[in-house]
Amino acid sequence: MKLSKAITTGIFSFVLTFALFGCGGGGSSSTSGSSSASEPEAASKETATKEKIAESEYAVTIEDSRIGEDYEGKKALIVNYSFTNSSEEPTSFLVAIMPQAFQNGVELSTATISFSDDSYDHESSLKDIKPGATITVSSAFILDDSSVVTVECHDWLRFDSDTLIATKDFTVE
Repeated sequence: MKLSKAITTGIFSFVLTFALFGCGGGGSSSTSGSSSASEPEAASKETATKEKIAESEYAVTIEDSRIGEDYEGKKALIVNYSFTNSSEEPTSFLVAIMPQAFQNGVELSTATISFSDDSYDHESSLKDIKPGATITVSSAFILDDSSVVTVECHDWLRFDSDTLIATKDFTVE
């Protein structure tokens, strides 16, 4: 599916606006204190999915995660992905893929990580990559509690019900 530059730019603008301004409200607050740099990393395990993994013009592998904080000090799960563009046009992870995370069956809010966290690459998901190229990108989600988090990646550009292209469970400690 080919998109004009104007449509791609429009989608990107919408997603970026949501990511920057739509993250601040409505999420539940954590009752525990701030997490520290010495907190153990989140352990992970592959999950068997009942949903069909769809064919896509993009390959996503959900690699690993760690516990961090958003800009307000809320506990967040930071997830790393490997993203390969197998389409015919340059695109970015943020335009092509919709990552979601769930705890107890409820979607988690997107976390905005502080620019003071040098280990989080804020620009990687915005970079266009050419067909055949692969990049490591990150996203973050505000945690509701310490239960298992299921991360799913869907193809933004497919509008059918079988858009799941990657999924993985993470145990939060």
